Amino acid sequence: MKLVVFLRKLANESVTVDLKSNTSVTGTVLGVDMQMNMHVKNAKVSTPGRETVPMEQITLRGNTIRSVTLPDNLALDTLLTDKEARKRPAVGKGKGKAKGRGGGARIR
Repeated sequence: MKLVVFLRKLANESVTVDLKSNTSVTGTVLGVDMQMNMHVKNAKVSTPGRETVPMEQITLRGNTIRSVTLPDNLALDTLLTDKEARKRPAVGKGKGKAKGRGGGARIR
């Protein structure tokens, strides 16, 4: 399972996100997109040497995220299992519509 797919399952969970700029953001995950951008509500932004700033909502750019700390009471077993197994498409013989390679004009 890819990390982004796992993080997308963390909707409505309280997490702490550490950024590469040594800033920490604690709040509730609203959602995560495929670029790993995280949307967090009721956030508290903590930067060393500064006071904590509360924010109603913040979006964290995916490539600035260093780590995500999960709550201790989170059931990882259920989050790590795929709800629907990937189905492989049935591979069979084609219907014979392709008549070979090429298809240029024929000169007689």
